[in-house]
Amino acid sequence: MVYIIGTFTEAVAATIDPDVHVIRTSGRLTENDGGAATYQRTTSALDGSQQNYSWFQAADGSVWQLSDGQPYYAAQFGALGGDQIDSRPIIQAALDAPMVGVLNLGPLVHWFSGNIQKPSGKGLVGAGRGISGFRSFQITVQQTSPRYGIYCDGDKNGWFADFFINIDRAGLNFGATPVAQLLNRCSGLVIRGDSQSVRVDRIDVYNATGYAHYTAAGDGGTPGQRQKTSCAGIARRITAKCVLKPRVSAPKKKLSTVQRGARLRTAVRPFPWKPPITPMAGSRASSGVAAASMATPLAI
Repeated sequence: MVYIIGTFTEAVAATIDPDVHVIRTSGRLTENDGGAATYQRTTSALDGSQQNYSWFQAADGSVWQLSDGQPYYAAQFGALGGDQIDSRPIIQAALDAPMVGVLNLGPLVHWFSGNIQKPSGKGLVGAGRGISGFRSFQITVQQTSPRYGIYCDGDKNGWFADFFINIDRAGLNFGATPVAQLLNRCSGLVIRGDSQSVRVDRIDVYNATGYAHYTAAGDGGTPGQRQKTSCAGIARRITAKCVLKPRVSAPKKKLSTVQRGARLRTAVRPFPWKPPITPMAGSRASSGVAAASMATPLAI
């Protein structure tokens, strides 16, 4: 039996009957906000960093953890999108949750600062690269190392699909020296370390600085990595105006008189000749009825 308890906020403040072992929330903050989830009662020792992400403690002291086997959305962990709201710690906690194999971003735009690392073997997907994705905050403080954005390191059989990443040119030309500007660069999607069989499908990266909209780098950026990645539909996109040039046609070849005559004979086909039909004697056509019927209808 599943007990419908209301939103996640209401569940945290609730006193739940001891006979109830499974509850279902109707949303994270409000009903139908995309954060509805199923939880089960547990007495196991849980990771404290996951509290109020993948598990919570109700007002009566009972502990509830996200049930296995359900679809997992970023909104269930508290990442509901919104302008200038940093979702990085929430997305990271959701990806690190032990029951999550695939995290769906939902039809939301998630702002983030710093890096978001996808653990090995897991999937990070969206509802479509036109409506799901990430947007980076601008870098305004000197960095000690380049930012990756969304990345994996030593990943085996993981995947990314169906979302966009808008880096917003974070760190572009920020810094007093070329080295400082390099440290302030923010990439889009990075696959690094000894990653193998990582799949990237339909990812758009907007406004990344430098070349690093997508990178497969070895440990420490060294060459010789053993990536076996499969990329389909990944594209770097920079907001810019497109200028369409007029189409230039090739000059026509001048034909000689003989060539023009041959082309004309080929193009003109004579109407097929058919022999005239001779009316049979005694028929209506032979007595002039058919000819008269062409001019004036006859009442027969």
